[in-house]
Amino acid sequence: MGIKFILFMVVLMYVGRKAGWSLTKHVLYRVHVILFVFLVVMWSGGVGFLVGCLDWNLNPNWFIKIIFGLLGGMYVARPNFALSDDIPLFSVDRDASITILSFVCFVAVVGFMVYHNIAHNYGRT
Repeated sequence: MGIKFILFMVVLMYVGRKAGWSLTKHVLYRVHVILFVFLVVMWSGGVGFLVGCLDWNLNPNWFIKIIFGLLGGMYVARPNFALSDDIPLFSVDRDASITILSFVCFVAVVGFMVYHNIAHNYGRT
C-alpha cells in the first residue's frame, strides 16, 4: 500500500501546488481579511484531511508517512510556497499570515486525524 500512497501524494503535490499558486495569486492577496482567513483554513485543513484519509485507508509505513504524508502535505497546504518573487508590495504581511495559518491548520487537522485513527484502532471511540 506504500506505493499507492506515494503515487497519490505525488499527484496531490503536482495538482495541489498549481491550484495553490493560482489561489494565492488571484484570490488570497486581494480579498477581505475574513474571506482570506476562511480560504486559507479551508485549503490547509482540506489538504490535512485528505492526507489523513489517505494515511488511514492506505496505512503506509512510518518513513513514507513522514516523508510523503507530513512533509509533502505541508508543501501543498501552504498555497504560497515559493512565490516570494510574485508577492505584491501591499501583501507582504498577508504572505506571512498565509505561511503561519496554513501550517497551524494542517498540523491541527493531521494531528486530529492521527489521534482519531489511533483511538479507533484501540477501541477508544
